[in-house]
Amino acid sequence: ENLEIVPALNTANVLDMGYLFANCKKITEFPPTWVTEQVTGMEGIFYNCQGLTTLHSNFNTSSCINMSSAFLNCYELSDISVLDLGSLQNGASMFKNLTKLNNISLEMPVLVNGNEMFMGNTGLITVECLSIPLCQSATRLFSGCINLDRINKFTVNKLTSIRYMSDIFLGCNNLNYIAFESTDTTTVNEVIKLLPQRTTVGTIDVQ
Repeated sequence: ENLEIVPALNTANVLDMGYLFANCKKITEFPPTWVTEQVTGMEGIFYNCQGLTTLHSNFNTSSCINMSSAFLNCYELSDISVLDLGSLQNGASMFKNLTKLNNISLEMPVLVNGNEMFMGNTGLITVECLSIPLCQSATRLFSGCINLDRINKFTVNKLTSIRYMSDIFLGCNNLNYIAFESTDTTTVNEVIKLLPQRTTVGTIDVQ
């Protein structure tokens, strides 16, 4: 827990980095020279790294299949835009409790499990784009995002194809706009069913 500086490790042949730096609460960044192109597993890699502030642009996650809990409780992390999540299948609790994250734009074309992915992100205000066309489980996806105001583009295959989707917007009482984009028919009524009782949304746009 007292580790502050991550050494310049040779990770060229590493395939799994599961929980590598879990509970290293004092590290703020990792070496920009990391080689991670072959890594398929990063489950909990930075779990509870409460001081982590920076993800370098050459942090290659393009081969990662499992990144569940990867950044859980990284309270100081405010920018995740460098991540390539093209191969990600399991992102459960991946960005949970990132309280300084206020804007996201992510495409995850093969994501299957998105349970609690953004849960507890109290600083999240705008979702520019979230594309999860193959997602099957999204329980409590945005639960606890109490300041979430707009979702400008939310792409799914069809809402009813997500088998588990209870409490997706639980606690999101400040939502003013949601835009769904579907490759199949999605109705306003299906969106309304996802909203907690007594929740008012200004506009629901279904394309």
